[in-house]
Amino acid sequence: MNGQTNTVSGLKLLYDKLLEHWTGENLHAISSRIIQLQREKRYDGIRYLSRIAGVEEDSSDNKESRLFSALIMLYHPDKLSQHLKAIEYHYFQKDTEKLNEYTHIFRMLREYQNDFPVSISETLSRFEEEYGYDLGGDGYGIFDDPIQEDPEEYDPWADSYDPEDNSFFAAVKRKFFGDRIIEFYGAMLEDLEEVEMADYEINDLDGIEWCRFAINVDLSRNKISDLSPLASLNYIEELYLSENEIGYLDHLSDMSRLRILDISYNEIDDLSPLFGLPNLSYLNVMGNRIPGYQLETLREMGVLIIK
Repeated sequence: MNGQTNTVSGLKLLYDKLLEHWTGENLHAISSRIIQLQREKRYDGIRYLSRIAGVEEDSSDNKESRLFSALIMLYHPDKLSQHLKAIEYHYFQKDTEKLNEYTHIFRMLREYQNDFPVSISETLSRFEEEYGYDLGGDGYGIFDDPIQEDPEEYDPWADSYDPEDNSFFAAVKRKFFGDRIIEFYGAMLEDLEEVEMADYEINDLDGIEWCRFAINVDLSRNKISDLSPLASLNYIEELYLSENEIGYLDHLSDMSRLRILDISYNEIDDLSPLFGLPNLSYLNVMGNRIPGYQLETLREMGVLIIK
């Protein structure tokens, strides 16, 4: 009987502690600091906090935009009622394991009090020791061996190498084969579900149409202005386009599956092409001049907006 009593009291203690920490004030403080790190491009800090929160970082490629959106969707004050309902449900179900999944906020608030370390290199050893994570393993590339043995379609890019070519296709080829002259066909990209091409100086998206089944696409920090090649990619759910030269979003208007969109630090002043997207739930527009009424329209649609 005593063991059962101790279990119940321990569950109640955990529940009370979670309610004490999951507050609007705390979420506002955490999300404000996360946004500050993103604005100041302190990406080591974003990656560090994502580990504390348990947000998956499963590749050696740059994923700062994706990690930022995941953190914000977790800690934004607008999500508070959702978290509190879940915590209450798991408490009455006496599900300690599920309640423990919300304890990451304890560690996050501790780091908030320590002013959130800027450089991950200064804190990795302490983090690994305290939380038991192995952060030294190698990541893996998203484009691992998508090559088909006998491509049926001829591709004019296949045998060429041009160091001045900054198209999407040429950048992908350089990423994995360097300056080697090698047969590389667009059809080799058809089965990709994730495209990670941030920081590759891409100035046009020629070739991305081959990635017709892509679900997650990161093209952050390039030199892209024309989004028309994306129009045929109907399976995209997450799209990261921060720090490019984009002025218009018209070619995103038919992406009915799009949930997460990061268009921060571009040249955009019109979000109306997004009004018809039924699944859009997160939008980062920092660094753009967006009319207030358009932001309000999207909020009324249930979109979480970062500006």
